[in-house]
Amino acid sequence: MDHGIGALSDLKCAAVSKDQILEAFNSSPRIARGLWWSSLVDESILRQWLTNLGQRFAYERMAHIFCELWLRMTIVGLADGDEFHLPLTQNQLGDTIGLTPVHVNRTLQRMRSEGLIEFEQRRLKICDIDKLKDIAEFNSDYLHLERR
Repeated sequence: MDHGIGALSDLKCAAVSKDQILEAFNSSPRIARGLWWSSLVDESILRQWLTNLGQRFAYERMAHIFCELWLRMTIVGLADGDEFHLPLTQNQLGDTIGLTPVHVNRTLQRMRSEGLIEFEQRRLKICDIDKLKDIAEFNSDYLHLERR
């Protein structure tokens, strides 16, 4: 691998060999199709994040990640209405969206002062999701959440 992976919360992990994956592909076309679909969604998310880094200013970039995280947490039942657990430090958030800790802090302060978010004790509350989506120009199509 050319990268590392870390977890921000507890998780269960299983090692699956290449041979086991190939066998699953051969014996179950539905599993193969599901993993293929997952790869396509991952690529779509990667393109969106490249756009974040290359085309959006810090304010829009942070609004975008908050919209994406809120929606993904909502879909899997981990959001409590307009808030969810976000176990990121400002340093980690900055690393994720390509900003210095100082810039993250200033951007969070601006969002708080404009009444868009509350971020305390590792909980993010989105106070105005529609305005946040407008700022981020957020369109969730790239997440492919709707069944076709």
